[in-house]
Parts: sequence; C-alpha cells; structure tokens
Amino acid sequence: MCTTCAPGDQEKSCPSQREWLVAHVQGLNFPRAERRASAYKQSQLFKVEIVGFTSTISAQITAYAAVFSNVDSHKDVIEPGAFTDTLAEHKRAGTTPHMLVMHGMGSDNAAELPVGAWTHLSQDSKGLYAEGKLILANSRARDIHELVKARVLTGASIGFRSRRFVIHPAGQKADGRRRTLLSVHLGEVSLVTDPSNGLAHIQSVKSADPVLSALKRLAESLR
Repeated sequence: MCTTCAPGDQEKSCPSQREWLVAHVQGLNFPRAERRASAYKQSQLFKVEIVGFTSTISAQITAYAAVFSNVDSHKDVIEPGAFTDTLAEHKRAGTTPHMLVMHGMGSDNAAELPVGAWTHLSQDSKGLYAEGKLILANSRARDIHELVKARVLTGASIGFRSRRFVIHPAGQKADGRRRTLLSVHLGEVSLVTDPSNGLAHIQSVKSADPVLSALKRLAESLR
C-alpha cells in the first residue's frame, strides 16, 4: 500500500498507489488468497469495475520470414509458391511453425523454447508474410520484445527442410545461386540478428501497455 499519502487520502489514485498496483499485480508471487484480497482492495480503491479480459498478455509482431527470388547467404533462391504445400499441411494438422530466437541455438535448453506463437502465415508477391505474438508472461520474450522495439533485433529467418529443388552448377546462373527451392517444409520462423536472406525483416511490433497488462492480470486473479 501507499506509504507516502496522508491519512484519509487512501481513496485518491496517487502515483505510489498506481505503482503498487502494477508491481504487485504483475508480480503475482504471493498466495492466491492474498492475491484475491489485495486485488479486490485495489479495485475498490481505484473504483475500477473489472469486466474481464480473455487474451493472454502479448505483443503483436509482423515480419517477412522469407523473400522470393532473392539470393541468400547460402546461395539459395526461394521460388514463389514454395510454401504452398507446407502451409496447407500445417492448416490441416492444426499446427503452426514455432517462433524461436536464433533458430533455438544457445548454451542452455531454454534457447530451444518458443518465445511466442505465429498466428498467421501467408504468401504474397514479396514472400512469406508472418503475424504472431510474443508471450510476455515469459521473461525471455519480454527481453526479446525490448530488443525488437529498440531495433536491435531486426531480422527474420526460416528453419526448413527442402523437398523439391534444382541444383545449378557453379557459374550457370548470373545471380550466383547454387540452388533454387521449389517446395520446402517449414519447421520454424526465428527472430534473428543477421538473417540469411538480407531482405527478410521484422516489419512491426506493437508494445503492450503496462497498465492494461496489470489490469488483465488483476481480472484473472479475481475469477
């Protein structure tokens, strides 16, 4: 509770009380019964009527995971339509490619875990367009969110298995490609610092509002 207000001022929404709400509701490290009591007290203090929230606290992100007809650092070129079969297969199975960071490479097992979920993937004239969400209840996802917002982490890259492709002898193609990918199986889409395809970039990220996030957690604790 606020320790800076004078007696009798508890009904006012002072900054210290607001910080208490954000810190305690976001933390949620105390027992559920105490959380319910504290959340109820704070909702009465600020005269907030909680209607309810249904979505997980997240930050929306969009990216081009791959760009067609562009030679990447592996001398591969992805042809338009290369993702048609794999996207249809994911849809039939009710699955989506994983959202990883740096293709899950790291010194511990946590590096292999997703930091969010891709909610929409489609092909357009440019390439493979992706929409997703960073799950901010995950501390690693919060770190990634800050890096993306600061434009420190800007690239996107796909983890795939090639199905149909054409190999070109050295010097055959003027653009220097060694392989043309006609169809691939898409396993994951990663957020990366240095994408293999230099044109594959994160397009946007929408910041989560800290007060709204706190209220969402507050609503969940009152259920």
